[in-house]
Amino acid sequence: MLGDDYKLELVNILLDPTNARQLGILVTPTLIKSSPAPETRMIGDFSDENRLRQCLGLTN
Repeated sequence: MLGDDYKLELVNILLDPTNARQLGILVTPTLIKSSPAPETRMIGDFSDENRLRQCLGLTN
């Protein structure tokens, strides 16, 4: 689905609250796609595959 050209970073807000604040994570779960621009965020339920694909820019 994503191929080989991606970087995935997981932030545990309990273990790294400073990083979560710097990223502007206020609620969990939060998915942030930062590249390629524009940045998009998906918050909450990730079970909707179409919504997830749209957030990641994988729609046709």
